[in-house]
Amino acid sequence: MRLAFSGRKTEKDGSVHNELNLQSIGMYRIEDGINDQMSWERWDLKIANPSYGWPFKGIYCELSRTRFTKGLMGEDDTDVFIDTYTNTDSDKSIIIDREDWNAGVIDLRVDWGMGKGTWYYADGNQPLNIEIRFKQDYLMPDMPVAFSNLQSIRATSAVRDFTGEKKLHIVEYKLIDYDQVVMVPVKMRGVKESGMKKWNEMIASLSQEDRSAWEELKKDRKVL
Repeated sequence: MRLAFSGRKTEKDGSVHNELNLQSIGMYRIEDGINDQMSWERWDLKIANPSYGWPFKGIYCELSRTRFTKGLMGEDDTDVFIDTYTNTDSDKSIIIDREDWNAGVIDLRVDWGMGKGTWYYADGNQPLNIEIRFKQDYLMPDMPVAFSNLQSIRATSAVRDFTGEKKLHIVEYKLIDYDQVVMVPVKMRGVKESGMKKWNEMIASLSQEDRSAWEELKKDRKVL
């Protein structure tokens, strides 16, 4: 797949620097075997070993998820709620269970209850387990550099809902097949509701006589 920007570079001292960078990949959510039609996510994942910075030590891993959810207030709600979650290895909200760059295997565990923006999830949820598979292709055999192609990414977890019963649900994320452009309506709240603008414009269109009559009716509290 073309989604992965990855590099493997052998330094002059013989050390190897590995990097996997997944940018703006679309993931759809499956809950209890049913596709979630009300939400979708965009993921950005960066993994580097050794980590960025100087001196190069350890591993760097960061996952940012932007979630778009519509219909929170019911089927007639057209507003879209946007929230972002960020997890890193530095705050211990990401645990790397397996890392084999030669085999193209990286397995991660993301703690829902840690990181930034994780207030959405209830206590007691299981970690989000992520499996990443990629293949390194040596495009330049005369150079100590390799590039990788993403083969698959899959994530699973078990979460409890907010009802009194706190039922357990199996959640799975999968990569979308084709590029999509998602048109997201975002409500920008003002001092007054949008319906009031039309109402005020209607009142302003009245003749002076009608507006005076309207003001008298309001004084009498016969209408709102």
